[in-house]
Amino acid sequence: MTVEPFRNEPIETFQTEEARRAMREALRRVREEFGRHYPLYIGGEWVDTKERMVSLNPSAPSEVVGTTAKAGKAEAEAALEAAWKAFKTWKDWPQEDRSRLLLKAAALMRRRKRELEATLVYEVGKNWVEASADVAEAIDFIEYYARAALRYRYPAVEVVPYPGEDNESFYVPLGAGVVIAPWNFPVAIFTGMIVGPVAVGNTVIAKPAEDAVVVGAKVFEIFHEAGFPPGVVNFLPGVGEEVGAVVVQNPNFLGALEDLGPFAEAAHGAGALFVAVADPLSLGVLKPPGAYGADIAVGDGQSLGLPMGFGGPHFGFLATKKAFVRQLPGRLVSETVDVEGRRGFILTLQAREQYIRRAKAKSNITTNAQLTALMGAMYLAALGPEGLRYDEFPFIFLTLILSLQASYAAPLILLAQNRQADRDRIALNEDRAQNARSIADTEYLTRELASLRIALGEVATRDYLRNELGDIAKEIVEELRKPESDSK
Repeated sequence: MTVEPFRNEPIETFQTEEARRAMREALRRVREEFGRHYPLYIGGEWVDTKERMVSLNPSAPSEVVGTTAKAGKAEAEAALEAAWKAFKTWKDWPQEDRSRLLLKAAALMRRRKRELEATLVYEVGKNWVEASADVAEAIDFIEYYARAALRYRYPAVEVVPYPGEDNESFYVPLGAGVVIAPWNFPVAIFTGMIVGPVAVGNTVIAKPAEDAVVVGAKVFEIFHEAGFPPGVVNFLPGVGEEVGAVVVQNPNFLGALEDLGPFAEAAHGAGALFVAVADPLSLGVLKPPGAYGADIAVGDGQSLGLPMGFGGPHFGFLATKKAFVRQLPGRLVSETVDVEGRRGFILTLQAREQYIRRAKAKSNITTNAQLTALMGAMYLAALGPEGLRYDEFPFIFLTLILSLQASYAAPLILLAQNRQADRDRIALNEDRAQNARSIADTEYLTRELASLRIALGEVATRDYLRNELGDIAKEIVEELRKPESDSK
């Protein structure tokens, strides 16, 4: 299969009257469809439910942009079953055929670009240019993943040879996955999260943002028209507490502390998992996620003695209840580029020694992530059991004094740096002026020497000396020829 090189979809800035007229026409057509109902999409079929998701125009809340069927637990289980059933055959499709469907979907989305942009204007309140950028990025995702999957298909992928090893690289589709898209880019991120795994043989259940269910339904109309097999992509709008996990960060994005116990109870009451995102240092004074009923705890290890530098090093942590341990992936492989610009792979996570010969297996740490994990462990060990606690009285005053010292020392250091910069600038200007004067003096002396050489060349010529010597000789001869009497 031969395809054209990837090119970014252009973003319309509506500088021309033709573009503005086309957008106004699209807005008119979308407004005529206000109140239209969109069902779920499960296993290649449009499925309706009694409950509804209502999408309102944020600029005019009294206007109903559209409604969709609302998925519950039964619909989620049906979609999951359809996705796993489709995975059995979709994973074995030739990559050329999968990419061909994706490129067809991109073409259909490009054809309906103005309609999707107008829907974004009404449903989430985007302006025209932002709506155009959102849809253009969605097309880019489809086009890029379709080509990338072709480029990396087996056996086209080349691996770096290594003496004594027989290496190969190939994709292994993992199965059915769930996409929970955000509201800020309801077409771009929603589409990108779907087509990435689908391109390499996985199946997807997609839940759109609750504020953008109509535009999500139109994206799935495109997938349906493109001809994806039943169950490969499934559209499941609903309330997160009913069809997805609940993810809460503590401290939250405003830096405020919250009691997460009620969140955990509400999630479990709705049959959902509760995921806690925690700063590991904060757990020295806060209740740990397991204490208030979190099923999964995740976080960033940067604060454990690993400050970011030149893009790394970096690591995160993930912990689950014992009931979910067996559901963790055995391996996670990341892609990278070596110092010579060659493509390579990193075994990011290896839970078991599956590839090491049993006679040589000595440790479960079998990845190059062991360094960062070891640094984090050493950092915690150095702090000790009480290391993450607040300083006890009166040591807290020492911290206060040091903080105050830093607060007044910082401006002084900045002033000194500014004064040094001024001095350096003046010295530089003086050096530059001295160099200019030296150059001028050198040029003056050069010109004087040249003039002197020219003058000497004009006076002391060979002809001049010959004439002068000739005159002297004549005078001597004349003196010798005079009569003796004259000489007396």
